[in-house]
Amino acid sequence: MLESPLINNYFGVDFKDYVFNMGLPTNGQVHDYIVGQDGSNRKYLPTPSEVVKHFVGKTNGKLGVAEKVQRVLAVHGESSQYDNKYVTWKD
Repeated sequence: MLESPLINNYFGVDFKDYVFNMGLPTNGQVHDYIVGQDGSNRKYLPTPSEVVKHFVGKTNGKLGVAEKVQRVLAVHGESSQYDNKYVTWKD
């Protein structure tokens, strides 16, 4: 058994940093947008459709972005107490 993964020694990345992200948004980027830590200074919670629209627009309509964001929202998105219309982040 190896003490540490060899990929870390040669490429400076470990298995927490996925090398082949294919330009799709990460869970962290979706989290930052939902909670308002993306630099937009937004003071309100977005709706799920606003989250998808933001990332599709940010990537110029790249294929797979909407599906990826919807999967992230299915796992980590939670309807907030306000109307069940807005989305909050859950771990």
